[in-house]
Amino acid sequence: VNLGTGHFKTTDTLMLPRGALQYASAALMGTSMWATRINYSGARDRAVVRADKRSYTHLGHFALFGDTNDRGTSLGLQILAQTGSGTQNTGVLVHPIWVYGFDVGVQMGNLTGRAASEHIYEQVIAQNCNYGVKLDSANTLNLVFHFLSASACGRGLYTSTAGSVFVGA
Repeated sequence: VNLGTGHFKTTDTLMLPRGALQYASAALMGTSMWATRINYSGARDRAVVRADKRSYTHLGHFALFGDTNDRGTSLGLQILAQTGSGTQNTGVLVHPIWVYGFDVGVQMGNLTGRAASEHIYEQVIAQNCNYGVKLDSANTLNLVFHFLSASACGRGLYTSTAGSVFVGA
Protein backbone atom coordinates (compact mmCIF):
# COMPACT_ATOMS: atom_id res chain seq x y z
CA VAL A 1 0.00 0.00 0.00
CA ASN A 2 1.39 3.39 -0.97
CA LEU A 3 -0.14 6.14 1.15
CA GLY A 4 1.36 9.05 -0.79
CA THR A 5 1.53 12.55 0.67
CA GLY A 6 -0.98 13.86 3.20
CA HIS A 7 -2.37 13.72 6.71
CA PHE A 8 -4.57 10.70 7.28
CA LYS A 9 -6.87 10.10 10.24
CA THR A 10 -7.79 6.70 11.60
CA THR A 11 -9.71 5.42 14.59
CA ASP A 12 -8.87 1.77 14.02
CA THR A 13 -5.76 -0.36 13.57
CA LEU A 14 -4.19 -0.55 10.10
CA MET A 15 -3.36 -4.24 9.64
CA LEU A 16 -0.90 -5.69 7.17
CA PRO A 17 -2.45 -8.83 5.63
CA ARG A 18 -2.01 -12.00 7.62
CA GLY A 19 -3.30 -14.36 4.99
CA ALA A 20 -0.55 -13.67 2.45
CA LEU A 21 1.61 -16.56 1.40
CA GLN A 22 4.70 -17.13 3.50
CA TYR A 23 7.10 -15.77 0.87
CA ALA A 24 4.90 -12.97 -0.46
CA SER A 25 5.75 -9.47 0.71
CA ALA A 26 3.57 -6.82 2.31
CA ALA A 27 4.38 -3.12 2.47
CA LEU A 28 3.00 0.10 3.91
CA MET A 29 4.86 3.09 2.50
CA GLY A 30 4.49 6.87 2.55
CA THR A 31 6.36 9.65 0.76
CA SER A 32 8.48 10.70 3.74
CA MET A 33 8.05 10.83 7.50
CA TRP A 34 7.40 14.57 7.17
CA ALA A 35 5.00 14.39 4.21
CA THR A 36 2.94 11.32 5.20
CA ARG A 37 1.33 11.51 8.63
CA ILE A 38 -1.16 9.11 10.20
CA ASN A 39 -3.10 10.65 13.12
CA TYR A 40 -4.68 8.12 15.48
CA SER A 41 -7.70 8.94 17.62
CA GLY A 42 -9.06 5.47 18.33
CA ALA A 43 -9.27 3.17 21.32
CA ARG A 44 -6.43 3.54 23.77
CA ASP A 45 -5.71 -0.21 23.90
CA ARG A 46 -4.82 -0.69 20.22
CA ALA A 47 -1.92 -0.23 17.83
CA VAL A 48 -2.10 2.27 14.98
CA VAL A 49 -0.21 -0.04 12.58
CA ARG A 50 0.10 -3.76 13.29
CA ALA A 51 2.18 -6.17 11.25
CA ASP A 52 1.68 -9.77 12.24
CA LYS A 53 2.45 -11.22 8.86
CA ARG A 54 4.82 -14.15 8.81
CA SER A 55 7.69 -12.63 6.80
CA TYR A 56 8.94 -10.04 4.28
CA THR A 57 7.31 -6.86 5.54
CA HIS A 58 8.48 -3.40 4.50
CA LEU A 59 7.29 -0.31 6.39
CA GLY A 60 8.51 3.23 6.03
CA HIS A 61 8.46 6.86 5.07
CA PHE A 62 5.60 7.86 7.38
CA ALA A 63 4.87 9.33 10.81
CA LEU A 64 2.41 8.05 13.42
CA PHE A 65 0.93 10.57 15.84
CA GLY A 66 -1.13 9.80 18.92
CA ASP A 67 -4.27 11.82 19.56
CA THR A 68 -3.16 13.11 22.95
CA ASN A 69 -0.04 14.71 24.34
CA ASP A 70 -0.32 12.75 27.59
CA ARG A 71 1.34 9.61 26.22
CA GLY A 72 -1.86 7.60 25.95
CA THR A 73 -2.06 3.87 26.41
CA SER A 74 -1.93 2.97 22.73
CA LEU A 75 0.87 1.61 20.53
CA GLY A 76 2.29 3.29 17.46
CA LEU A 77 3.73 0.35 15.50
CA GLN A 78 3.46 -3.28 16.66
CA ILE A 79 5.26 -6.16 14.94
CA LEU A 80 4.85 -9.74 16.15
CA ALA A 81 4.14 -13.31 15.08
CA GLN A 82 0.63 -14.22 13.92
CA THR A 83 -0.13 -16.84 16.57
CA GLY A 84 1.56 -19.10 19.04
CA SER A 85 5.11 -18.55 20.19
CA GLY A 86 8.58 -18.52 18.75
CA THR A 87 10.29 -16.50 16.06
CA GLN A 88 7.58 -16.57 13.42
CA ASN A 89 7.95 -13.01 12.09
CA THR A 90 11.13 -12.51 10.06
CA GLY A 91 12.50 -10.44 7.20
CA VAL A 92 11.13 -7.07 8.32
CA LEU A 93 12.61 -3.77 7.15
CA VAL A 94 11.47 -0.50 8.75
CA HIS A 95 12.91 2.82 7.53
CA PRO A 96 12.46 5.75 8.23
CA ILE A 97 9.52 6.25 10.58
CA TRP A 98 8.58 8.73 13.29
CA VAL A 99 6.27 7.85 16.20
CA TYR A 100 4.98 10.52 18.57
CA GLY A 101 2.81 10.59 21.69
CA PHE A 102 2.15 6.91 22.47
CA ASP A 103 2.57 4.71 25.50
CA VAL A 104 4.79 2.49 23.31
CA GLY A 105 6.14 3.96 20.08
CA VAL A 106 7.35 0.70 18.47
CA GLN A 107 6.84 -2.77 19.97
CA MET A 108 8.29 -6.08 18.78
CA GLY A 109 6.83 -9.26 20.25
CA ASN A 110 4.58 -9.39 23.28
CA LEU A 111 4.56 -10.95 26.74
CA THR A 112 2.38 -13.89 25.64
CA GLY A 113 5.25 -15.25 23.52
CA ARG A 114 4.39 -13.91 20.06
CA ALA A 115 7.90 -12.99 19.00
CA ALA A 116 9.65 -11.04 16.25
CA SER A 117 13.12 -11.68 14.85
CA GLU A 118 15.55 -10.87 12.05
CA HIS A 119 14.46 -7.23 11.61
CA ILE A 120 16.35 -4.16 10.42
CA TYR A 121 15.31 -0.69 11.62
CA GLU A 122 16.88 2.36 9.99
CA GLN A 123 16.21 5.90 11.23
CA VAL A 124 13.44 5.24 13.73
CA ILE A 125 12.48 8.35 15.70
CA ALA A 126 10.39 8.02 18.87
CA GLN A 127 9.29 11.17 20.69
CA ASN A 128 7.14 11.83 23.74
CA CYS A 129 6.41 8.14 24.41
CA ASN A 130 6.59 6.23 27.69
CA TYR A 131 8.61 3.57 25.81
CA GLY A 132 10.26 4.63 22.56
CA VAL A 133 10.99 1.03 21.50
CA LYS A 134 9.88 -1.96 23.57
CA LEU A 135 11.08 -5.51 22.92
CA ASP A 136 9.08 -8.33 24.51
CA SER A 137 9.20 -12.16 24.36
CA ALA A 138 12.32 -14.27 24.88
CA ASN A 139 12.30 -15.24 21.19
CA THR A 140 12.33 -11.62 20.04
CA LEU A 141 15.93 -11.47 18.84
CA ASN A 142 18.39 -10.61 16.08
CA LEU A 143 17.24 -7.00 15.75
CA VAL A 144 19.43 -4.27 14.21
CA PHE A 145 18.84 -0.55 14.80
CA HIS A 146 20.73 2.09 12.80
CA PHE A 147 20.17 5.73 13.77
CA LEU A 148 17.68 5.07 16.56
CA SER A 149 16.52 8.30 18.20
CA ALA A 150 14.38 8.51 21.33
CA SER A 151 13.67 11.93 22.84
CA ALA A 152 11.34 12.98 25.66
CA CYS A 153 10.56 9.29 26.27
CA GLY A 154 10.41 7.66 29.71
CA ARG A 155 12.58 4.83 28.34
CA GLY A 156 14.25 4.99 24.93
CA LEU A 157 14.92 1.29 24.28
CA TYR A 158 13.53 -1.25 26.73
CA THR A 159 13.74 -5.02 26.74
CA SER A 160 12.46 -7.41 29.35
CA THR A 161 13.65 -10.68 27.78
CA ALA A 162 14.65 -10.07 24.14
CA GLY A 163 18.11 -11.09 23.01
CA SER A 164 20.76 -10.27 20.41
CA VAL A 165 19.95 -6.60 19.80
CA PHE A 166 22.41 -4.31 17.99
CA VAL A 167 22.15 -0.53 18.18
CA GLY A 168 24.61 1.56 16.19
CA ALA A 169 25.11 4.58 13.98
